[in-house]
Amino acid sequence: MTLVTESTEYAFEDFVRDETLSDDKITKLQHPIYLPEYFKIADGFKPGDIFTLTAGGMDYPFEIAGFYKCGLLAEGGIGRKCVISDYDYMLLTSIYPESELLIFDKSESFDYREYSEKCAEKSGNNFSKACSYRNVDDSKIIETTETEMYLYISIFFSAVTFAAVFFLIAHKIKKDTTTPSSTNRDLRNIDIHDVTLNSGSASART
Repeated sequence: MTLVTESTEYAFEDFVRDETLSDDKITKLQHPIYLPEYFKIADGFKPGDIFTLTAGGMDYPFEIAGFYKCGLLAEGGIGRKCVISDYDYMLLTSIYPESELLIFDKSESFDYREYSEKCAEKSGNNFSKACSYRNVDDSKIIETTETEMYLYISIFFSAVTFAAVFFLIAHKIKKDTTTPSSTNRDLRNIDIHDVTLNSGSASART
């Protein structure tokens, strides 16, 4: 999960809020947090619910102030981006490692390796180890891969369920056709010695 402050989120995107508590209620929250809409759609969270972060064996409850339209860093691979207050961010930096993100629009001819080498030359640090590169195409690939994995898993379990049901039905049919019923067994055990007709009906004596 990625945690940012409101000022950082405004630097990334427009921070478009959606379905929030009233301003009066938000100001009364001790530890407000804005979640991407994913948590509302997939997990059923609502404004005012408690959202708990766990780190270092400790639970840190936040009150959901609302949701926002998250575009950048919205995929599950790196952890979805949540917006917290400056105060909570300061507290959590002692628990979570803090990272610096350099985000910009690139041209088609942009070379990540060349860029990192120039930064390393200027700074004297191993810039390539400290940075990870990802663009819009990379994010689309990540999301597509996750969706495909979910579909493959769903298809696999559907196939297993179908095979199990088919096996049970086939086994039941085979058992019913090979095992004589109790009525048939009783009839075979009857030794009919004489049959007489009386007023159109048949009677048997054993």
